[in-house]
Parts: sequence; structure tokens; C-alpha cells
Amino acid sequence: MTEQKVKKPIYRRWWFWVITVVVILGVIGSIGGEEPAKEAGGPAEQEQDLNFQGTLEVSPRDGKIDIVIDTNVPDGGLFEVSIITGQFETVTDVLPVQGGKVEHEFAIPDDWEIGYYSAIAMFRFNLEGHPQPEHIKAVYGEAGEKMEGDLSVENNLGGKNGNVEPVTFAYPNQAAVTQKLDALFVQVLDEVIEASDGILLGIRPSQGNNWGVVYVTVSDAWYYSADHEKERFAEQVGGTIANIVLNAQKAKGVVDVYFDDAYGKRLASPKMLGGYKIER
Repeated sequence: MTEQKVKKPIYRRWWFWVITVVVILGVIGSIGGEEPAKEAGGPAEQEQDLNFQGTLEVSPRDGKIDIVIDTNVPDGGLFEVSIITGQFETVTDVLPVQGGKVEHEFAIPDDWEIGYYSAIAMFRFNLEGHPQPEHIKAVYGEAGEKMEGDLSVENNLGGKNGNVEPVTFAYPNQAAVTQKLDALFVQVLDEVIEASDGILLGIRPSQGNNWGVVYVTVSDAWYYSADHEKERFAEQVGGTIANIVLNAQKAKGVVDVYFDDAYGKRLASPKMLGGYKIER
């Protein structure tokens, strides 16, 4: 009688435990492992920042003005950009955002004068003839009503526009503007002297180019006026000259104007709290 080979139970065989360990490790890995990476471009990543932001940089040169706007407005958003002179002459263009920037070169007319100009940029939803693209309206609303931030301002459509902080600059450069203002300053003072019909003989700074203190030379006609007329004259002429000096940016704060005769004798001095003290 042959002996039958007794088979081991399956749970006592080596390969059973190998398979079992592999399966258990796989289960543990699937429970404790990292979650699969989410695909890019989900709703959270595609959400647009409604807090309007924008900065304006201006680079002037002869005959040209370059502007650069940095903004968080999506590509295709339209900005109205204007260059304005002190005489309110204007050049304007409507420009699209590309890669978070608006870049443009303005050609300046030859007859525009040297001086201080302003650059203004607006992200508008109420600009006739230049509506914002549909994908921009989808972000900010039909009239910009969803726009937020310190630079957003209400428009006439019940929505909002984005106004970038304007920039004032010297054209074509600061040296040219300073030279022109100096010439105009001298010209204005000469006109004040001429308009006085010989009463004012000269207007000069105290020393060097310090226009914080100004000396005005008056003719002998001063001595033939009553004190109240002298005081009124000093206040009017002194105030006018002080305003001219401040507007020409020759001094800051208070400008003190003194009146002397042709021999250097003091005629009137400004009081600390306003008005003039008549000395002769």
C-alpha cells in the first residue's frame, strides 16, 4: 500500500505568505499615500483677481513719450491713455493689455511747447466706441460693477472704472523745462515792474538765488502817499510777487517781501502774523 503524500494547508505554504504580504503592503500604500495631483486649471486657479491694480511709468524724449502700464487686468483689456499739456492739448489712444502690460509710444506734435505734462490711464467700461471685450466683461461685469480696490471709481453706467495714478513729468526733460521757467520768471517780474508805471524800480532776491526773501525797490513816489495807501500797496504788490515766486518754484513755504527806496532805506517790512509795518 503506497503512502499518500499529505499536502500542507494553503496557509502554511511559503508562497501564500509572500502573496499575502504583497497584497497588504499594496493596501496600506493606497490608504496612506499622497492623493493624486489635481489637474492644473481648476476653478480656483482660473479665478481672476477683481482688485484692480495698475502703475504708470513715463519716459519722455524729443518728439516722443513712451508709456508703460503694469496691471493685473487680463490680456485684451482696454486702457484709455492720454498725454495732456498745461494748455490742455491732448493726445489719446486706446490700448490693449498684453502679458500684464500696456506699452506705447506717443508722437508729440512739433508745436507743443516745453513744459510740465500729465499722463493719465483709465481702464474704462463707459468709453463710447471702445467697449471692453466679452471675456473682460465676464470677469468684471458688464459695466465693471464687480471691480474692487482703491483705484476703482464709479462710472455713469452704475459700474466702475479703474483709474491709474496719474504722472506729471517734464517734457522733453527737466533741464529744458527749468531753463524755460527761469526765462518766464524773469519776464513776469519785468512785466510787473513795467505795469507799475515807474513806481517799482527793481525786484531781486536777498542773496544769490534765494527767493525766499525778496527786496523790492520803490521810487520816491512812496513818500507822497498816506500810510494806509502804503500799507495797501505793500500788501498787494508783496502778495503778487510772493505768488509769482512760489508758482515758479523758486521757493517753498513763505516768501517774505521787503520794500526799500533807491538808497536802500527800509520802507516796509512784513509782519509775522500778516500785513506790513510801514517804516517810512
